[in-house]
Amino acid sequence: MAEQMKFGDISPFAQHRSVLLDYYGAARILRTATASMWTSGVPFSLAKLGYLDEDHLEIFKELLAHYLTYGENDDAFMRVGRECKERWDKENMPDEPDDEE
Repeated sequence: MAEQMKFGDISPFAQHRSVLLDYYGAARILRTATASMWTSGVPFSLAKLGYLDEDHLEIFKELLAHYLTYGENDDAFMRVGRECKERWDKENMPDEPDDEE
């Protein structure tokens, strides 16, 4: 059973929100991992962790440890997870067919 966050605790999902929603490769890996934690509908390959530098790998470890402790009992995780999923949906939307034939 997941613990409840204590008043004054700062979620790493809130702390790293700007990174998670940024537009570079490591941010996209972290965003996909976060969206995958938020919903099982987003696949995430652990092999992608090999592309992260030391700083981004530490962020991933913080996010994962926090998620394993608090799960969905973290409002920041729930908000940022939804934002990550929405961005993932946009980035993985199939191309629309051309109307020209």
